[in-house]
Amino acid sequence: MAPEDLDETTRLVEKAGRRIVAGQADVRDGDQLTTLIDRGVDELGRLDFFLANAGIMPSIGEPSQQLSAFRDAIDVMLTGVYQTIEAQGRSSALTAASVLNGRIWPTSPNSLG
Repeated sequence: MAPEDLDETTRLVEKAGRRIVAGQADVRDGDQLTTLIDRGVDELGRLDFFLANAGIMPSIGEPSQQLSAFRDAIDVMLTGVYQTIEAQGRSSALTAASVLNGRIWPTSPNSLG
C-alpha cells in the first residue's frame, strides 16, 4: 500500500468517528507483524478486526529470474498472509484476494506476450 493510501484510509476512519492504528509491515517478517499488532492493542486496548491483504505483481524479467519471482510471490501472497493471520490470532480476520482475479498481464510469468 502506498503511504498516501494508508494516510487516506486513516483519514476516512477518523472522519467516521472511529479510531485506527494503521501501519505497514513486511508480511514475510513475523517480528514486524507482531510489533504492529502489539502497537494497536497497546493503543486501543484490544484487536477487533484484522485485514490480511498482501500481494505483489512479479515481473518475468530474464528466464533465470522467473523462479525467484515466483518464490517472492509465494512468500508474500501465501506464506505472508498466513503469518499475518497467525500473528494477529486474537480477533476476526479477513483475507482479500487479488483484484487481478486470475487475469494474465504482460508482466505475468505465464504471459504469452
